[in-house]
Amino acid sequence: MKKAVSFGFALILLLTGLFAVNLQAEAVSTFNTWEYGNLNLLLSPEWVYIIMAGHRYELSTSQETIDPAETFLYEFFTGPVYIRNFGNLKFKMALWYYLMFFPQDEIDDFYSHNIEAIPILELSIGDLLLVNRVITHNKIYASNPVYDIDDPELSSGDKKTGYSLLIREMVQANYSLSDKITLSAADEVFIGLIEDSDTKDIAKGEPFFARKGFSRNRVYAGFNYRFTKMLNLSTQYVWELNYDPDHNHQLTKIRHYLFLTLNYTYKFF
Repeated sequence: MKKAVSFGFALILLLTGLFAVNLQAEAVSTFNTWEYGNLNLLLSPEWVYIIMAGHRYELSTSQETIDPAETFLYEFFTGPVYIRNFGNLKFKMALWYYLMFFPQDEIDDFYSHNIEAIPILELSIGDLLLVNRVITHNKIYASNPVYDIDDPELSSGDKKTGYSLLIREMVQANYSLSDKITLSAADEVFIGLIEDSDTKDIAKGEPFFARKGFSRNRVYAGFNYRFTKMLNLSTQYVWELNYDPDHNHQLTKIRHYLFLTLNYTYKFF
């Protein structure tokens, strides 16, 4: 059984790579690294507090006329998670503050303040764990030089405060091969529901306020290695497809990531 599951995960990764090659000529393609350091503070059996920082770096791009962007995003998350068990079914509810910071070379840096409410369902079936996670990404402030234009109806300060809503749903399967190693595969879609009314005609989509419609799909495949009960490392390949919903969902960019997450848990009880 374990060999069959391992083969299935490897096949998913292979087919994903082959499909990515076929799409290569249709859109800009980049290769990137993506790292998270995640601290889980176990306050009680029902409550966890999360502190997590991230960094993304562009190593190469298929655009011959420009250099790789290098560091293009810093991230910071913090907030509580409530946990409730119902036998083999586990329910989690997270509420996070999320800072996105986009460094720029020749203009002012972009950044945004976001609030995320995240319901999660986890179903255990023997060595298999099935997960459904929905992120409601609420952007409430986006600082961007593009918004600093003369407008008799709206000041530049007002243009940075607004609201957009993006839904991200991920379906994931994790399979435990041993006490140390767990295989993981997932698919995540991004769908914008609410655009910011004041800035939607200027610019939208990250690092701006979200745009309506289906805009991104991510496929994840990799494994988790547990060093101790409290320390583990997740290593994944991520294939990200970016679309423009305002232009017939044209594929605009393909990002390939080596995605590493180091998780440490500290227990207070």
